[in-house]
Amino acid sequence: PEQRQQLQHQLSLREQLYEILALTARFYEHALRQPQGQQALEYLQSKRRLSGETIQQFQLGYAPGGWETLYRYLVEDKHYPVSLVEQAGLIRQRQNGDGFYDYFRDRIIIPIHDIQGRVIGFG
Repeated sequence: PEQRQQLQHQLSLREQLYEILALTARFYEHALRQPQGQQALEYLQSKRRLSGETIQQFQLGYAPGGWETLYRYLVEDKHYPVSLVEQAGLIRQRQNGDGFYDYFRDRIIIPIHDIQGRVIGFG
Protein backbone atom coordinates (compact mmCIF):
# COMPACT_ATOMS: atom_id res chain seq x y z
CA PRO A 1 0.00 0.00 0.00
CA GLU A 2 2.83 2.43 0.77
CA GLN A 3 4.50 1.82 -2.61
CA ARG A 4 1.16 2.15 -4.34
CA GLN A 5 0.49 5.47 -2.65
CA GLN A 6 3.96 6.67 -3.60
CA LEU A 7 3.38 5.64 -7.24
CA GLN A 8 0.04 7.47 -7.31
CA HIS A 9 1.72 10.57 -5.92
CA GLN A 10 4.37 10.40 -8.67
CA LEU A 11 1.71 9.99 -11.36
CA SER A 12 -0.27 12.87 -9.90
CA LEU A 13 2.85 15.04 -9.86
CA ARG A 14 3.63 14.16 -13.47
CA GLU A 15 0.07 14.96 -14.56
CA GLN A 16 0.26 18.33 -12.79
CA LEU A 17 3.51 19.11 -14.61
CA TYR A 18 1.92 18.19 -17.95
CA GLU A 19 -1.00 20.47 -17.10
CA ILE A 20 1.32 23.38 -16.25
CA LEU A 21 3.32 22.89 -19.45
CA ALA A 22 0.17 22.73 -21.60
CA LEU A 23 -1.20 25.89 -19.99
CA THR A 24 2.15 27.61 -20.53
CA ALA A 25 2.15 26.65 -24.22
CA ARG A 26 -1.29 28.27 -24.59
CA PHE A 27 -0.02 31.34 -22.68
CA TYR A 28 2.91 31.72 -25.09
CA GLU A 29 0.66 31.18 -28.13
CA HIS A 30 -1.66 33.91 -26.89
CA ALA A 31 1.26 36.28 -26.16
CA LEU A 32 2.43 35.95 -29.78
CA ARG A 33 -0.86 37.49 -30.94
CA GLN A 34 -0.66 40.40 -28.45
CA PRO A 35 1.03 43.77 -29.06
CA GLN A 36 4.17 42.66 -27.16
CA GLY A 37 4.53 39.69 -29.53
CA GLN A 38 3.99 41.66 -32.73
CA GLN A 39 7.69 41.86 -33.63
CA ALA A 40 8.14 38.11 -33.09
CA LEU A 41 5.06 37.33 -35.20
CA GLU A 42 6.28 39.59 -38.00
CA TYR A 43 9.67 37.85 -37.87
CA LEU A 44 8.05 34.41 -38.21
CA GLN A 45 5.87 35.55 -41.09
CA SER A 46 8.26 37.73 -43.07
CA LYS A 47 11.78 36.46 -42.35
CA ARG A 48 10.93 32.80 -41.81
CA ARG A 49 8.00 32.87 -44.23
CA LEU A 50 5.73 30.80 -41.99
CA SER A 51 2.03 30.92 -42.67
CA GLY A 52 -0.51 31.49 -39.94
CA GLU A 53 -1.57 27.86 -40.31
CA THR A 54 2.00 26.63 -39.75
CA ILE A 55 2.44 28.88 -36.73
CA GLN A 56 -0.80 27.53 -35.30
CA GLN A 57 -0.06 23.90 -36.21
CA PHE A 58 3.26 23.94 -34.35
CA GLN A 59 1.82 26.05 -31.52
CA LEU A 60 4.59 28.62 -31.84
CA GLY A 61 4.50 31.31 -29.21
CA TYR A 62 6.28 34.23 -27.65
CA ALA A 63 7.69 34.59 -24.13
CA PRO A 64 7.15 38.21 -23.08
CA GLY A 65 10.18 40.23 -22.02
CA GLY A 66 9.12 40.81 -18.42
CA TRP A 67 11.02 39.11 -15.63
CA GLU A 68 7.90 37.76 -13.89
CA THR A 69 5.14 37.66 -16.50
CA LEU A 70 4.72 33.88 -16.60
CA TYR A 71 5.42 33.59 -12.87
CA ARG A 72 2.55 35.97 -12.08
CA TYR A 73 0.23 34.16 -14.49
CA LEU A 74 0.89 30.65 -13.18
CA VAL A 75 1.51 31.32 -9.48
CA GLU A 76 -0.54 34.40 -8.69
CA ASP A 77 -3.41 34.11 -11.18
CA LYS A 78 -3.75 30.33 -11.61
CA HIS A 79 -2.49 29.44 -8.10
CA TYR A 80 -0.03 26.71 -9.06
CA PRO A 81 2.58 25.97 -6.39
CA VAL A 82 5.90 27.73 -7.01
CA SER A 83 7.74 24.44 -6.49
CA LEU A 84 5.84 22.77 -9.37
CA VAL A 85 6.38 25.67 -11.75
CA GLU A 86 10.08 25.64 -10.87
CA GLN A 87 10.23 21.85 -11.30
CA ALA A 88 8.67 22.28 -14.77
CA GLY A 89 11.71 24.42 -15.65
CA LEU A 90 9.71 27.57 -16.29
CA ILE A 91 11.02 29.78 -13.50
CA ARG A 92 14.29 30.06 -11.58
CA GLN A 93 15.03 31.32 -8.11
CA ARG A 94 16.88 34.62 -7.97
CA GLN A 95 20.53 34.36 -6.91
CA ASN A 96 19.88 36.47 -3.84
CA GLY A 97 17.09 34.03 -2.93
CA ASP A 98 14.47 36.79 -3.05
CA GLY A 99 11.77 35.51 -5.39
CA PHE A 100 11.75 33.98 -8.84
CA TYR A 101 12.10 35.05 -12.48
CA ASP A 102 10.85 33.62 -15.78
CA TYR A 103 13.38 31.35 -17.46
CA PHE A 104 12.23 32.26 -20.99
CA ARG A 105 12.01 35.98 -21.77
CA ASP A 106 11.62 37.93 -24.99
CA ARG A 107 11.96 35.02 -27.36
CA ILE A 108 10.02 32.87 -29.77
CA ILE A 109 8.92 29.64 -28.12
CA ILE A 110 8.58 26.23 -29.75
CA PRO A 111 6.78 23.62 -27.62
CA ILE A 112 8.31 20.15 -27.59
CA HIS A 113 5.79 17.30 -27.54
CA ASP A 114 6.09 13.66 -26.56
CA ILE A 115 4.75 10.83 -28.70
CA GLN A 116 1.31 11.23 -27.06
CA GLY A 117 1.16 14.91 -28.01
CA ARG A 118 1.73 16.30 -24.51
CA VAL A 119 3.97 19.33 -24.07
CA ILE A 120 7.14 18.21 -22.27
CA GLY A 121 9.35 21.24 -22.73
CA PHE A 122 10.16 24.31 -24.77
CA GLY A 123 12.83 25.35 -27.23
